[in-house]
Amino acid sequence: QTISQSAGKYVDYIINSGSKVTLGANFAIGGTATKNTAMFTVKSGGTLDCQTYSLQNYLSNISTKLTVSSGSTLITANAYGISSLGLAGSVQLTTSSFSSGANYIYDGSSSQITGVFTTTPTANTVANLTINNAAGVTLSQNLAVNGTLTLTDGVLSTTPLLAVITVNAGAGVTGVSDYSFVDGPITKIGNTAFTF
Repeated sequence: QTISQSAGKYVDYIINSGSKVTLGANFAIGGTATKNTAMFTVKSGGTLDCQTYSLQNYLSNISTKLTVSSGSTLITANAYGISSLGLAGSVQLTTSSFSSGANYIYDGSSSQITGVFTTTPTANTVANLTINNAAGVTLSQNLAVNGTLTLTDGVLSTTPLLAVITVNAGAGVTGVSDYSFVDGPITKIGNTAFTF
């Protein structure tokens, strides 16, 4: 399902398990005269594909929040990726909750940064991370993967100390080729062999 906004705002929006919603334009959420909060929730098994667009506040005085639940998937092609501060990228809301049990996919056609976002309950951790951008993605923060780091297309660039990708014990890396690999520091926890 592709959603676009013709006018006005949406108060609350929920993506249930088995459903995928793709933004067809920037999408604003906001409150009403009797409700000054608005929520956009991606439940486990649900997928939100932002493409290059953003979730935005309809009005600055309304409290808005995105919740990316454990087991859900968030996809972005936005050049600025994802940010907890909501100042740029695919999520420009008052607050956001990004689960460390969720999956994150970067699939832009021009170069991207991952953006700085806080995950809970485990900070700087994701279930699965996919890089599918021939123009490349630059890691903006230290980030650990508990499941699979999938390098479909394009280079994931990392930086010593500030933005290192960690593949945790039991996690793996797939899709590595001459055109898709990690350029920079990577940490592997455990003793299983892997290619990066």
